[in-house]
Amino acid sequence: MDTSSTLTVTTEPDGTLALQGPMNFDTVRAALAQTTSVLASAVHPCIDLSGITRTDSAGLALLVEWVKCARAKKQPLALRGVPSQLAALAAACGVTSLLNDPT
Repeated sequence: MDTSSTLTVTTEPDGTLALQGPMNFDTVRAALAQTTSVLASAVHPCIDLSGITRTDSAGLALLVEWVKCARAKKQPLALRGVPSQLAALAAACGVTSLLNDPT
């Protein structure tokens, strides 16, 4: 298996979802499937993106979906280690506020 094209999602002991690998068009569907139920049941949802190696607009769309899930529960979503590439995409699309979503 070519791990350079695989996005892995693990749940840390504190419940944080940690992502490792590329977050792009080829990987986001599987990541959404893996994260949706965990985020829906989390009391304090947190996603660690420090292991993201590259991203594209599909990665930003996944972030928007995570925020939507958290807002549906009226809970803040904590993001750790947001890669500069994802921050730049969010800025270019005018959605930087999602990176520090209060609810």
